[in-house]
Amino acid sequence: MASGALASISVKKESTYKTDPTGTYSGVFGHGTKITSLEKSNSVERIYGLGSRTQQINLEKQFVGSFGVEYVMSNPWSFAAFLGKGATTGPDGNGIYTHTFTEQNTLPSYAVKNNIELGATDAQQILLGSVAASKSISMSVGSPVVVSDDFIYATETFSTDTFVAQIAETFDVFSFAHATFSLPDGTTVANVQAADISMSNSPEIIYGLGSRVGSTHVDKQREYSIRASVYLTNPAVFWRAFYTGGATSPFSGTAPGNHTEVPTLTITLDNGLTLGNQRQIKLEFTGVMMDSHSSSQDPTAPIIEDATFFARSLTVTALNTTTTFPAEWYS
Repeated sequence: MASGALASISVKKESTYKTDPTGTYSGVFGHGTKITSLEKSNSVERIYGLGSRTQQINLEKQFVGSFGVEYVMSNPWSFAAFLGKGATTGPDGNGIYTHTFTEQNTLPSYAVKNNIELGATDAQQILLGSVAASKSISMSVGSPVVVSDDFIYATETFSTDTFVAQIAETFDVFSFAHATFSLPDGTTVANVQAADISMSNSPEIIYGLGSRVGSTHVDKQREYSIRASVYLTNPAVFWRAFYTGGATSPFSGTAPGNHTEVPTLTITLDNGLTLGNQRQIKLEFTGVMMDSHSSSQDPTAPIIEDATFFARSLTVTALNTTTTFPAEWYS
């Protein structure tokens, strides 16, 4: 009987779409990785015809595959799947390198290896042409930062190769204890209780005559949304963002006005250390506007504001001691 405790998952960037890059698969998502879903479909259509109530044949159409993973934020490398590779600079005087992930119009594709130990005959699936569809990051006071990634993929291979154990994550985990939420101009917002980030790439696998397996992928609109919950202490923060928008807009508190965009909304994850021991991931959103604001008022509890923001663009920077982008995520 199979157990998830005896399964593993690893990643390697493809050089050619939906083609096994071979070699060692050494990319990992983070600590506590789980495969939350792994689905495939033959898109079977029942064919009926005159003369019988019983279907005449089953027709297999497009192959469709998708999978989801959940893990605790540790290394920053999966941002390359959602944004693309930027640049690495450094080191600084403390041996820290800065890795910048910037938006690319074409997303990289990956081969993802899933191994399951079954004893005498193990199982191995390689999910080819895997493209990042969405990423969700959830953080709250007292908890680790949890990430959920969803991918679509073009095809797969199956074998009974010997089980390969899970590759260990070497980065420490991030918690919300050393995180900051800044709005609208780099000013840290106090008493933030939770923040959730949602990213979507809207990729689509393209099919053509001659094969029921996708031949390429097209990456359509990207979308970012951020939701935050904060104890109400200063109405000039979220309320001003809702009424008038930008950092320099006057706050009258009377009625919604003509909005300008908030210059930046920044969420920074940090390990709380300094100098050569510091590790950090900073998500800087620009072109930000508040979509909705809500609160409840109970005489037995503090007042909490909930706000949802839309953003047009995102840049991610990571600080660590790794000298270059790992080739398994972006070669």
